[in-house]
Amino acid sequence: MAAQTQSLIEARANEQSLNLKLLRLLNPPGPGLWSREVKLIHQPTLPKIEMEAVDRHVAVSARMRPMLNQARLDLLRGDLELVKTRDGLLPLLDLFATLGKSGYANSYGDALGNLDGNNFDALAGVRLAYPISNREARARHRQAQLNRKQAEKALDNLSQLVEMDVRSAYIEVGRTRQQIDASSVTRTFDEEKLRTETEKLRVGKSTSFLVAQAQRDLLASRIAEVRAIVNYLKALIDLYRQDGSLLERCRVAAPGREPVGLSRN
Repeated sequence: MAAQTQSLIEARANEQSLNLKLLRLLNPPGPGLWSREVKLIHQPTLPKIEMEAVDRHVAVSARMRPMLNQARLDLLRGDLELVKTRDGLLPLLDLFATLGKSGYANSYGDALGNLDGNNFDALAGVRLAYPISNREARARHRQAQLNRKQAEKALDNLSQLVEMDVRSAYIEVGRTRQQIDASSVTRTFDEEKLRTETEKLRVGKSTSFLVAQAQRDLLASRIAEVRAIVNYLKALIDLYRQDGSLLERCRVAAPGREPVGLSRN
């Protein structure tokens, strides 16, 4: 009795803590946020979802995972820097033209008064500049090339990590799905066990203690079955989060449908 009371205290405390966390995530409008009570209208049920091949989820993650798209955008930004530094290696050729007027006189003050005359000055030309060694520009371009290669390696490594996360999440989905089947069999067995012990008690061939044990086992198996379903739902959510499709599956518009194109230089 004391052990059951201790478990009940722990369960009530966990329920209250999870209630606070859920309220924080929902953040409903209005006063008295922390005093609200969350009640489940529907019990967790097994969704009718036909799992696709893991390669399909890997392909979706390569296109829609936000961190990969951000890495690709950073790589494109590095391409702009590479083009900029490459242009710095070229000679500088300027084409210039100037047009002005001149005033002629014996003094500066009189020359200003003659600016409205017909004396025009025109100058046009080409200026070519090229440093002999151009070390600074070459160093900047070399640095941009190395940064670009580094970003490529980082993107490849990140892609590998993302694929590993997706495959691991897919394995977890399969494991939790099998746990549901196993827990369902256990619950069915405990239901039959309770029915048998209750019938035996009715005819005087069992005791109330054995019936209470059967009730306890049935309750534990029901909790395990619900927990298995919840873990399966959580595993599905984690899989969709890993492949980047969670928002779209929840009908929330999100970027990622258009892949970020890269050029391998």
